[in-house]
Amino acid sequence: MRGFNTRAVHIGEETKIFDAVSTPIFQTSNFVVDDEKYASENSETFYTRVGNPSIGVVERKLSNLFGGTGGIFFSSGMGAITTVFLSFLRSGMNLVISRNIYGGTQSLLADLSDMGVEIRRFDQSRL
Repeated sequence: MRGFNTRAVHIGEETKIFDAVSTPIFQTSNFVVDDEKYASENSETFYTRVGNPSIGVVERKLSNLFGGTGGIFFSSGMGAITTVFLSFLRSGMNLVISRNIYGGTQSLLADLSDMGVEIRRFDQSRL
């Protein structure tokens, strides 16, 4: 598939599920699996907080459209920003960030500071 629009529609679709024409939207918290081996190899159909076929399609689509090798889709911006910060920052590290940020992120920065991350804020209007 070559064009951006074509890929946006078709890449990552799971049409084999229930012989659907397009990927169904799964609104369930957990799934019935046939055996333990299947469950260990298919996290998208185990428990929705771990993975969900509908979310997996979105992750594959966005990754492909923007040239990535994988992706993670979050249900909230704070979930995403917390994951980024906790994945990369350790005690003794410095984070340089604008003073003008979302209030929830401000609270997270206070927690990171308590964990030994030095937070350096700057005024982005002076750039």
